[in-house]
Amino acid sequence: LRITLFDHSGAVHSLPYHIHKMPVALMGILGGSVYLSVTNLGYDPTVVLPKIPCHLTLPQIIPSIKVGDKTYCIIKPIFARATIRGRATMCWHVQDPDTCNDIIIRGKWPKHPRFYVVKDTWCIAARSRVEEEILEMLKDIRGVPKLIKSWDIQVSGCPDTTGPHQKTLPPGTNVAELRIHRCLVMEPYAVPITYFSRRMELLKCIIDAINGKC
Repeated sequence: LRITLFDHSGAVHSLPYHIHKMPVALMGILGGSVYLSVTNLGYDPTVVLPKIPCHLTLPQIIPSIKVGDKTYCIIKPIFARATIRGRATMCWHVQDPDTCNDIIIRGKWPKHPRFYVVKDTWCIAARSRVEEEILEMLKDIRGVPKLIKSWDIQVSGCPDTTGPHQKTLPPGTNVAELRIHRCLVMEPYAVPITYFSRRMELLKCIIDAINGKC
């Protein structure tokens, strides 16, 4: 039996265990797999989805993501990078928490909902604020997303990084880059141009892009 620990900086493999010669180690591994918290199992503690096991006793779990002191209602995922090592970017279409309790009537949203995009990513620590700084410099340019909030995700009061796993490696190990878990909240939310409903709509988007009106 061999255990492998994955994070966004890479993977760490244990020495092989002989399950017949080391039954206590096997029982410890099985027990840990059953009783570990969802955070230790690898789930993002800031995201609550109905299909993710959690210890809440609410009759209905509203999909949500926490960014700092605000919890945004998740409408749907809009992008997911299918990688383990690297940035593993995940983008969510979310609704402002102050309008999450508004009821959708006949399939229509309330009059004044506020929608955002939450970008969840694992940045290299040395370059963790590059995107935030670029968005701040370009904030007055039309067509560039507006940065509402940025946050270094915290787990148990500490920054969520790949550092704790690297500290368990033997001295002299070739350590991969340190990555930090960050969230950016931006607006406006929009759909890709490929979702056009009419050819005229597509042509107008292309004309606006050429004229710099986007």
